[in-house]
Amino acid sequence: MTPSDLERQPPLILVVDDEKLTRLLERSALEQAGFVVEEAQNGAMALSAFERLKPDAVLLDVMMPELDGFFRLCTDAKATRGDLTPIFIVTGLDDLESISRAYEVGATDFIAKPINWGVLGHHVRYMLRAARGLLRLKLSEAKNQALLNAIPDLMFRINKEGIFLEAKGSKEVVYSLPPQEFVGKRLDEVLPRDVAQKTSSHVTRAFQTGETQLFVYELQTGDSTHYYEARIVVSGEEEVLAIVRDVTERIRAEEQILRLAYYDSLTGLPNRLLFKDRLSQAMANAQRYGRKVAVMFLDLDHFKRINDTLGHNFWGFAVAKGW
Repeated sequence: MTPSDLERQPPLILVVDDEKLTRLLERSALEQAGFVVEEAQNGAMALSAFERLKPDAVLLDVMMPELDGFFRLCTDAKATRGDLTPIFIVTGLDDLESISRAYEVGATDFIAKPINWGVLGHHVRYMLRAARGLLRLKLSEAKNQALLNAIPDLMFRINKEGIFLEAKGSKEVVYSLPPQEFVGKRLDEVLPRDVAQKTSSHVTRAFQTGETQLFVYELQTGDSTHYYEARIVVSGEEEVLAIVRDVTERIRAEEQILRLAYYDSLTGLPNRLLFKDRLSQAMANAQRYGRKVAVMFLDLDHFKRINDTLGHNFWGFAVAKGW
């Protein structure tokens, strides 16, 4: 069974038996239940039909000629498609050895002889529904895994005790240790104390509030400092999901922007904008606590004349000379 088979209606059933009368009876019962039926009378024909038709389910008689009987056919069929196609063996209830061997090579269920023709269709329909449900689950898991692999962030599952349960690495994120080395260890065993405490605090808060926790921390990786943004999300009663992104470039860009905005590019001294910001903060703080603010103003004699005549080139030369 493949993803496209989930949409095929009515389902296609392959009936394999060397007795023509048995195939006829099985076809009649299944068609009355709303299935489309194809037949094969021996193992070689069955395997060819299996590869060509890609049926939704297969009914196989244990006593099959060619291909060393049912067991060879069942093994080859599973190897050919490697999916979740239900394969039912048709055998007597007293043939326990065949039933056990059939399950070992990949059979889904068995249908006992003599066959109850009235319930055959219901039996096949029930097992087909279960197989399709399992296929949908596997497809969903595969999609989720593909989405996780596409996310460039580190991911950790952490329980309430602060122990790493699982880790997903990322080629794009440089970290202090390979993510898999975190699994089974406590926060304080693999992270600096301040980072471990901050993370533990946000994990606790996430459980208490149910809200996503967002914080930034820094780690020393080799000779450089890296900044990370972590999101903590509750993912179960006893665990959280931590999504970690490297934001070093963003932090450094923001710092550069702030420096350009608040500091003179020539001298590196605070500019008027930063002065007004700090003065506003000081005045607000003084008003809140009933205090006073003093401002000292310094002036340089004849500074304007120097600035107007020599300008920035002079000051750049003076700074370079250490004047």
